[in-house]
Amino acid sequence: TIKTLQDEVTEQDEVINKLNKEKKHLSGTQSKSNEDLICAQEKVEHLSQVKSQLESTLDQLEGGLDKEKKGRASLEKTKRKVEGDLKMAQDAVADLEKAKREIEGVVA
Repeated sequence: TIKTLQDEVTEQDEVINKLNKEKKHLSGTQSKSNEDLICAQEKVEHLSQVKSQLESTLDQLEGGLDKEKKGRASLEKTKRKVEGDLKMAQDAVADLEKAKREIEGVVA
């Protein structure tokens, strides 16, 4: 009976040792997992900041593009007006030259 009890105590010690090793292994794994989680959270935070900066830059660029489009449209409108004024001025010059030739023909 003492031998049986000693064997049982030895067996229980082996189980306890095995469980302690497993506990230590799980603790190490948990620590590694926690470190990985912290690292991943830091990366997410950094990428969120980068995303925010990129969105801000995109908003600025889109605003600049809209301003450029409006400026170009205004420029095109002014160009068409100036071209129209030029055509009218050229027509007026042609009419004046025609009238001048007619007057010169009458005078001569």
